[in-house]
Amino acid sequence: MCKFYDHERYVTIYHYDEKDKYFTHHEENCYQPAGIGLPANSTDIPVPDGELPSGFIYVFENEQWTAKKDVFKKNRASNMSEENYIYQENLPPYFTIDTFDFHKMPQYEKIENFTNPQLQSLILTYRYLHIQNEFIEVIDFHEKYVKNIQNIGMIFPQDRNPAIMYRLKTESLILSIRSLFDELVQLTYITCYKSIFIKDSQIKVDCIGDLFSPKKVTNYPLCKKIILGDDINYQQDSSGFLKMINNLFNSIKHSFIHYEVYNSFPPETPNVISLYKKQNDFSSGKVIFFNHSLFQIMFGFKSNFNRIINNQKEFLLNRK
Repeated sequence: MCKFYDHERYVTIYHYDEKDKYFTHHEENCYQPAGIGLPANSTDIPVPDGELPSGFIYVFENEQWTAKKDVFKKNRASNMSEENYIYQENLPPYFTIDTFDFHKMPQYEKIENFTNPQLQSLILTYRYLHIQNEFIEVIDFHEKYVKNIQNIGMIFPQDRNPAIMYRLKTESLILSIRSLFDELVQLTYITCYKSIFIKDSQIKVDCIGDLFSPKKVTNYPLCKKIILGDDINYQQDSSGFLKMINNLFNSIKHSFIHYEVYNSFPPETPNVISLYKKQNDFSSGKVIFFNHSLFQIMFGFKSNFNRIINNQKEFLLNRK
C-alpha cells in the first residue's frame, strides 16, 4: 500500500522485484515532496541488519521483510553492485571555470598531409573550456527544472520531460569528456611512436579503452605511462578517473539496459547514472550501477587534463 506524506522528506528507498518481491537494491537520500508516494515496487521500510544465512534472501510481503530461501529466477538486477567515483584531492569550496593557454600546449608530432598539431592544440583548449561550460549548463538545468520534480511519473509533453532531458544532457557531457581524452591518447601515440607510424600508417592506440588492453600496453608502453601515469617519471591518475570514464562511456554507449535509468527518481544532487551488463551478457543477474557525482567528475576531469598535458611535456623534455 502506497503511503503519502503531508511533508517533504529525504528517504532511503528499498526496491524489490515486481513479481517475486525479493530485495534488489536501495537508493539513499532521495527527495520525496509532500503529497507524493514512493516509486512502484519500493518501500521506505529498511532491510534488516545482519548477515543472512547462505542461500536466503529478503522478500517484502505483508509490509515487512521476510528471509526466504532464494529459489527465484532472477531476470533483472538481483545482484547489483554500485560504483561511485571519488575525486581524491581536496575539493575546492566551489567550481570555477579554468582556461588553458594554447601556447603552453605540448609540441605534438604531425601526420604529414593530414594533421596540423597547432590547430589541434588550439581546438583542444577550446574543448576543455567548452566542457566546463557544458557542465555549468547541466547544473543550471538541474537547479531550475529537475531538482524539485514531484514525481518521475508526472506527465510532460513528449519533448519536454525535464528528467529525461537532464539524463540526455549528462550523457552528452560524458561523451564530450571521453572524446577529448581519446584525442589526447591519439596525440600521445603519434608523438611517442612516430617512427612506427611512418612504417604502418596506423594509430595503434587510439582511445582510453586501449590503455586497459594488456597486448596494446605491452607493445606501446609509453601511452599508458604518459596517460595513466606510473608514479615514477609521470604523474599518476590516482583516483582511477580514466578507467571510470571508460566504463561509464561503454555503459552509456553499449548497455542494453541503460534506458532504465531514465525512469529513476530525480536526484537532489546532480549525478550521472547507468546500468551496465558487460558485453550484454544476461546469463546471470549481475548488474553494475554506475552512480557518479557530476561535481566529482568535473574536478577529476580538470585535474587529469592538466596532469596528462604535463606528462606529455615531460616526455618531450626528456626526449631532447
